[in-house]
Amino acid sequence: MTTFAPKRMAMVIMNDIAQTRNELIKIFTVTVIAMTIPFMQMSKLIDLRMHHLPDDATAEEMLTYAGISSVFLMVVLVGATFIFRSFRTRATRIAFLMLPASNAEKYMARMGYVTLGIMLTAAMAIVVADIAQYLINLIVYPGFRQSFIVMAASSDFQPSITINTDHYTLKSEGWVFWLGFVWAHSCCLLGGAIFRKHAQPIMCIFFVVLLGIVAYMMGTADLSYYISLRCINTVFPTLFVSLAIFNHIMAYRIFCRLQVDCNRMTNL
Repeated sequence: MTTFAPKRMAMVIMNDIAQTRNELIKIFTVTVIAMTIPFMQMSKLIDLRMHHLPDDATAEEMLTYAGISSVFLMVVLVGATFIFRSFRTRATRIAFLMLPASNAEKYMARMGYVTLGIMLTAAMAIVVADIAQYLINLIVYPGFRQSFIVMAASSDFQPSITINTDHYTLKSEGWVFWLGFVWAHSCCLLGGAIFRKHAQPIMCIFFVVLLGIVAYMMGTADLSYYISLRCINTVFPTLFVSLAIFNHIMAYRIFCRLQVDCNRMTNL
């Protein structure tokens, strides 16, 4: 098949949902439980602080925004490594390869599923967790009653890439941070395409080592001679986009080489 047909891609997506709906339910349940308990604890701490400083809620709004965003982005990044998860066994690989769709349609369907599907699942889980903590606090903790999503939405906090030098601090535009997230997401996609098993811990180790190298370089070198605000807002976005495109091309090439019998640890 050489033409791209949205109907065939939609058919692949529906097949993925039917095959992996239990995974979505697990992600939804774990995220709800993992967010409800911290929300309840945060409500007590924020209530105490706002009782003493009723006119200063900026810190609480920023903390809530950062907490919700961190969990949401973490779930999305982990979900990106599931791109090959639905056909781990020989039977599932045969069934997937036999679907009447082109490689491009199958790849776009899988990428959309592990990106938009898990993104929507995580968003719904956070909303349910916020509602759950609100209702539970009405019963067991009748003091502070606040929607954390509303609090986070009212914050004017914008994520950015911040670099501290010996002479000044450089802070990028917010969209540069999100381009960096797109690159990190593409890395998780590529990691999930390469490794059949243990893709999540391998990608965690990769990012920890990468952040360690960057922190070491920032601590030992005087970056003020090499980095400027124009560099952050021009070179970094170009680098993020280029590497993200490269990662997607490599993931697609591995996807096209998917075979019935392959290595136990990798899909190569």
